Amino acid sequence: TIMSNDRKVFLPLEKLDSCSKCSKKAQAASELKLCAACKEVAYCSKDCQESDWPQHKSVCGENNDYIDLESFYPILSNLGDAVRLPLNGEALHPALTRKIVGPPKPFMLPDGSVAGMVEIGPLLANPSDMGSEKWWSPSQGGDIPKRIVTEGQVLPVCISLAMSLMAAIYTTNFNKKAGARRTRLMYKDSPIADFGIAHGTFEAPLEDRLAYYDGETIFKGQDPDDHYWLWFRTARGEEVIFDGSLYTFNFCVMSPGEPYCAGVNPELLPYNWAGTLSPGFFIHRELNRNHIALHKESRRISVLRDPRLQRAVRLLYASTVPPEDEEETVKVYYKEDIQAIREIFGEFSSPATASQRQKDPLIPIMNSYRVLDDILSRKAWKAWPKGGLVGIDTDPGEDRHFGNTELHKKIVKWNRQFKKGLMTRDEYDRGTRELLDSV
Repeated sequence: TIMSNDRKVFLPLEKLDSCSKCSKKAQAASELKLCAACKEVAYCSKDCQESDWPQHKSVCGENNDYIDLESFYPILSNLGDAVRLPLNGEALHPALTRKIVGPPKPFMLPDGSVAGMVEIGPLLANPSDMGSEKWWSPSQGGDIPKRIVTEGQVLPVCISLAMSLMAAIYTTNFNKKAGARRTRLMYKDSPIADFGIAHGTFEAPLEDRLAYYDGETIFKGQDPDDHYWLWFRTARGEEVIFDGSLYTFNFCVMSPGEPYCAGVNPELLPYNWAGTLSPGFFIHRELNRNHIALHKESRRISVLRDPRLQRAVRLLYASTVPPEDEEETVKVYYKEDIQAIREIFGEFSSPATASQRQKDPLIPIMNSYRVLDDILSRKAWKAWPKGGLVGIDTDPGEDRHFGNTELHKKIVKWNRQFKKGLMTRDEYDRGTRELLDSV
């Protein structure tokens, strides 16, 4: 049997621009005050709030959960890592099925670009040899195995995370009679109003890009000029970014797995997260102010506010179907929703991405949704560390800037000038790069 598909997406307040009672336009978001209980409406004055209460109280709700995105994003790192796992034993990355001969070496490709060339040898006798010494010898050192395992499938990772977030969190709503709670994401003091996927470039050094040679053909690895990431916008208009696909560029910002699998049904986890680190870079307010802008967006799509994608969350409630029959059953009952997902993201996909072998997003979306739904139902997120835990995976001596107090003083001075408005963002980024390159 198929579970009831009458759940729908409940959209949060889109922006703080007018009073929910008198409709007075605000010159700035700071002129309006959010309802402290639900954060779904805002008022220009105490009088408007009190006047609106008789109508608002029935939908406001005393059972509301607001999850801090900065504390929650590590679970996105773990879920994104799981999307790249071989499905039904099929590895989409050719280097996962062949022996890795040695670490990457600087190489000029036929098109004139530069990358770290990884030589791959014969096919492994058994797919299960991937990860063993038959695939890569630990004596060669380096992080190349992790860089290969986390390479590619950038758009499917983003699709899986965005769709499962919408389905697990934004289909909840307050219902006093049913005892239902409303759960929403927020950042700092403002609820998340919209989120989706951005396409553009990531500034990866040439020497940190990978390419492969199998004895006959040279082919490029993940392309930083054809990149995707998640964006989140608050009702106050502030934006933050989550990117879970940077490790392959030697950008080794990680999230630990152990704190975030506590309290979650272990049967839903695709692998044992305890003791693992998963790639995940969260660009929060402070990094936006004081960090070189490495992402350059060219276009974006909203997932939360797309009506066709909102309807498509229905296919995620087929969880009572036996696992062996689930995929086919979903395809029969939810053809329209599956078609919508494939069409919308297919149109958003770049020509270069569309020409590559990509995972069908259906199963990764369903798997990610189940984990998130379990986390919400058990309230597992309430026991997680505040602010999110971050790990940096580096080789000894890799960071030449670490401990350089003179460089630190120069960057602090540069930051102060930027904050005072004495330079533009482009001037700040260019100047900071020159400082780093001078060391």
